[in-house]
Amino acid sequence: MNLKDSGSIAQVDETRARVLLAQGRNVEAEKVIRSAVRTLEAGGEQALLAEVLTTQGTVLARLGQHHQWTRPGKPCAAQTAL
Repeated sequence: MNLKDSGSIAQVDETRARVLLAQGRNVEAEKVIRSAVRTLEAGGEQALLAEVLTTQGTVLARLGQHHQWTRPGKPCAAQTAL
């Protein structure tokens, strides 16, 4: 799989996460969006990553996980911008 394919797959996953959110399937949405974030962090597509991180923030807020600013060993983009 090349970088372009990875970005496309991540975009599809981001769309799937939005649909799952709309259906109230927040836990499933979190799993899907987490995969998209990992894919784009590895690929370096910053514009797509910003969009996916926004969706991830919405998912985490719906789950009441406002405290998840960071992942193990890696601050989120919003935190590093502060």
